[in-house]
Amino acid sequence: MRRLLVIAVGILIFCSGFLNLYADEVTELWSALYRRATTLQQKYEIMLNIVEQNRREMIPTLIEALEELLQNRSFRDKKEAAVHEKLQRLVIQELGQLKAREAADILYEVVRQTKNPYIKSDAIIALGQIGAKQYAYHIAGILKNVTLYRGENFQGEEAIAYGCIYALEKFRDPVGYMPVFLASLSGFSRRVKDAARKALATITDDPTEMLMSILVNEPDLPLKLEALRAEKISKASDEKKMALATEALKQSLEIGAQNIQEETYLRDMRIEALTLFIELGKKYEEAINYIEQVIYRSRDVTEKMIAIEALGSMGGDEAARVLAGYLAYNNDRQQEGIPPENNLLVISVIRALGRTGSRVGDQELLRAKYVGYPQSIIREVNRVLEGK
Repeated sequence: MRRLLVIAVGILIFCSGFLNLYADEVTELWSALYRRATTLQQKYEIMLNIVEQNRREMIPTLIEALEELLQNRSFRDKKEAAVHEKLQRLVIQELGQLKAREAADILYEVVRQTKNPYIKSDAIIALGQIGAKQYAYHIAGILKNVTLYRGENFQGEEAIAYGCIYALEKFRDPVGYMPVFLASLSGFSRRVKDAARKALATITDDPTEMLMSILVNEPDLPLKLEALRAEKISKASDEKKMALATEALKQSLEIGAQNIQEETYLRDMRIEALTLFIELGKKYEEAINYIEQVIYRSRDVTEKMIAIEALGSMGGDEAARVLAGYLAYNNDRQQEGIPPENNLLVISVIRALGRTGSRVGDQELLRAKYVGYPQSIIREVNRVLEGK
């Protein structure tokens, strides 16, 4: 069939001017051929040839075809219905590929009217491709609904969710951030959730206000943890990231765990916040008091060491004061004949004091040489003092 159509159009072109037709005349020939087709199958075969040309001049014909398809939804049998679906998806996808901004309204009308999740997904993706940002709010609402209220058509809902995430990423409108954030944590497939996580870094540079709202107002610990993780990969300023990490650290210390699972989430929140401070390596005195609480309250050696490293990475006299206090605590115990909880903790404190660039801890560093520590600790003290 397609071969016959190509031959027919070739004859028309030949007879109309020996291959000297202008582009608009070729466009008109294909448009006329599509309009004169009497069956959906014929229209589909012609549209395949139109799409192969990838010509922007065909956009008016594509829009006209989509309007007609949207109005004509009565079919003789399932076979005709299937052809109608294939043709509609073909037209929608081509409008997206051509970035036909003038097709925005009809594409959204498809989204609004169709019950077919795959056609809906194609239309939403096309809206993203053409940059129809005026529909960002509506598409964000669709994603929110399909995330929160799952039906029985799992694959269809996955297609719609993926289309929404794609479009919202293209729009780069903050209205899409929270629905995509929730989708990244939902029961969707890995493909959809991975697409959502990728989109989070693109939709808005600074999601801090929205994520801080989750931290402060949402009781769900996993949601709080993911808000912190989302802030870490965002393009927000270092100052805003540290402010959110401080709030997360504060809450992880204030919230009382009701079971082991909650304690695990709270520990993960502390470690995520502390590692963010280490990665940024900047002074943030608002967090120091909470980091100090981790050092003294945590029963986890690894968590204590990360907190110590965070203070060392911040630097400055205030961080050094906390580190010197913890070294003094260990020095006192050692002097009384009580060995350290862990020698690595003492070594971590000594090294962190060296990184602060402060002289605040020098007295305790000197004292550490004479309270009876093993040689491994004394060597570390000498190394740090020599480097000052």
